[in-house]
Amino acid sequence: DSRATEIGHVWRTMKDTAQDFNTRVVALAQFNREAYKSEKRPYFHQVEGSGEGEKAVDVGMVLWTELNNGQPGARPATIHVDYQRDEDAGTEVNLVFDGRIMEFRSASQPPIDFND
Repeated sequence: DSRATEIGHVWRTMKDTAQDFNTRVVALAQFNREAYKSEKRPYFHQVEGSGEGEKAVDVGMVLWTELNNGQPGARPATIHVDYQRDEDAGTEVNLVFDGRIMEFRSASQPPIDFND
């Protein structure tokens, strides 16, 4: 099988399993080469096998962190809702990724001070 066929099978199997168990699934996926060549944030349609992904998912989100930006140990991050079945997409949630404790937090929360 081709790589695209394999990825499509994974997306369909994940959707079928979620429906069988009446549950929600969160999947992490790799972006295609096009996304890595751009200096802009990636979009859901740039996820590897996204054609099958868009058929399988109800909401497609991209978690984006900005490297070399922000304070030491903490950098800006955003969750972008790029794809939403039967509804408008475009919602953004601003976060901060704190690499010292490997945690995402709301951008409106004050940073953790380890000296207190």
